[in-house]
Amino acid sequence: MCNIAGYVGAHEAAPILIEMIRVQEGLNGGFFTGLAVHDKSALHYRKVQGELAILLEETDAASLTGKMGIIHSRTPSGGNGLWAHPFATERNGILKMCYVANGAIGMFRDQNEAFNELADQLIADGYDVPCKIDLQNHQYNRLSTGEAVHMSDVMCQLIYKYIHILIF
Repeated sequence: MCNIAGYVGAHEAAPILIEMIRVQEGLNGGFFTGLAVHDKSALHYRKVQGELAILLEETDAASLTGKMGIIHSRTPSGGNGLWAHPFATERNGILKMCYVANGAIGMFRDQNEAFNELADQLIADGYDVPCKIDLQNHQYNRLSTGEAVHMSDVMCQLIYKYIHILIF
């Protein structure tokens, strides 16, 4: 199971979120870790394959500014650092949305083919799924190219697609 924390308030979010995930990490996280923070003008995120200590050592996550954010640490699985949460949607080099999830495959458990078709269609519609990876011998969903994709990355792009349609 994943460890997730969020913060919205008067103080800088990154230090608070880092402490929140630090106390949770021993509960079954620390294999993929990421943080997203929003300031008044932009959304920023950093993520790594590894525990919080690696995120702090290899990135500037602790210095991201903003008073709203999310942090996520999860259990081991396939993939690499691109498979860490948060997943993000970018358009024209601008970060638009970050997404974290907790749980398992859920409603798509018996619908891999439908999910794979959905992922392929999102890509055909111009939505990038950055976590694409050649991951052999693993249960993850696959694009028509054979590349594996993390379900949460596809969900991030799908949610953005429909929010974008509704708002813009």
